[in-house]
Amino acid sequence: MSHIDLVVDRSGSMEKLFWATVNGLTEFVKHQQSLDVKDTTISLTTFDDIVEKPVSDTPLRNYVFDATHIQPRNTTALYDALGNLFEGIPFDSKRTVVIITDGEDNASRKFTASSISDQITERRKLGWTFIFLAANQDAIASGRALSIPAETSCTFNADDGCATMGAIRATSNAIARGQYGEPVAFTPLERAESNGSSQMRPRPILQVPARSATGYPTI
Repeated sequence: MSHIDLVVDRSGSMEKLFWATVNGLTEFVKHQQSLDVKDTTISLTTFDDIVEKPVSDTPLRNYVFDATHIQPRNTTALYDALGNLFEGIPFDSKRTVVIITDGEDNASRKFTASSISDQITERRKLGWTFIFLAANQDAIASGRALSIPAETSCTFNADDGCATMGAIRATSNAIARGQYGEPVAFTPLERAESNGSSQMRPRPILQVPARSATGYPTI
C-alpha cells in the first residue's frame, strides 16, 4: 500500500495562485489515478494559521479534489501543518509527502524548523519521500533547512500560473517515475517550466495531455 499526503498552503498570499493551484492539483489527482494505484490512499492537510485535514487516507481511485478546501485566508503555519501531520502517522508508515507553499512560516506556535527537520530526517531513513514546492524563496535552501534534499525541492514562479501548474505537474511526473524504479527527482526541464523560463510551457487550463508509460512527457 502507498500513501500520498498533500500539504497545501492556503494563506492569503496564495490568492493570486488559487486557480492555478486548483487546476494543478486536480490534474495531479487525475494523473495519479491513471497509474497503477491499487490500494493507494491520499490525504490533504491545509494550513494558514489554522491547520486542517479535510481528507484523511481516502482511496485515491475515489478522490475528487475540492477547491473549497484551499480557499486562501490568513497567515502561514507550515511547521505546525507538518507537525500535525506527523503526529497522527507512525514513523514506519512509508509515505510520499508533497508540500506546496508560497511563503516562509510566520505563524507556527507549536513546531519549529529544527523540530520538523529532525522528524523528516528520521522518516526519510524509513523510506518516506518529501517533495517541496516553494515560491518567493529559494526552495532548495528552504528545503535543506527542513532536511528535504535538493533533488526533490523545486522553486516555482508565483507570478506565473503556467509555472505553478508546471511545478505540480513535475511533481506528479517525479512520483510516477519513482513507481517505475527511477529516482524521484526533478529534471532540468521541469525546473525550467516551474520557473517560467522554458519555451515548452504547460497550459494554464485544466487539461490532461498525452502521457508516456511513466507519466507526462519529460525531457
